[in-house]
Amino acid sequence: MNDLSLIGKLTSLMSLDDESKLSNFCSYDTLKYIDKNIQVLIIENSTQAVIGYIYCYNYKSYDGFIYVKIFFNDAMNKESYIEGCSLLFNYVFTMMPIRKIYYEIFEYEINNIKFIKNIGFKLEANLKEDKFFNGKYNDKYILSLYREDFYLRWKSNE
Repeated sequence: MNDLSLIGKLTSLMSLDDESKLSNFCSYDTLKYIDKNIQVLIIENSTQAVIGYIYCYNYKSYDGFIYVKIFFNDAMNKESYIEGCSLLFNYVFTMMPIRKIYYEIFEYEINNIKFIKNIGFKLEANLKEDKFFNGKYNDKYILSLYREDFYLRWKSNE
């Protein structure tokens, strides 16, 4: 994962060796039951600070999809996250037989859905009252990013 293709203008991606670096973004309990295929830290080039964490899971080569989850610090520059995510998505689409990436988000995380759509994800499904959390049932939104759509955006941003 220390390939030059994973170094952008604002950010770089680094393979995750030490899970203690995740404490700023999510709890270990959040992650311990998920079999992660790829996990990387987003590093801001100017400060070398860890500004986010992305992991891919539930890879299905025969169906051509993978799921992704993104954790980031709300105070940081959104352009840095978009670039970091784009670097990983380019890697995934290039190195794996993936035709789309899924992102699941719950109603109580609704503030992040705008950011996920800014990366290029589009809503595919809304599962009503799917998860009980904080005293009520919450909807789950499933968004997807298709390879062709990603590369159209990627080329237009260069």
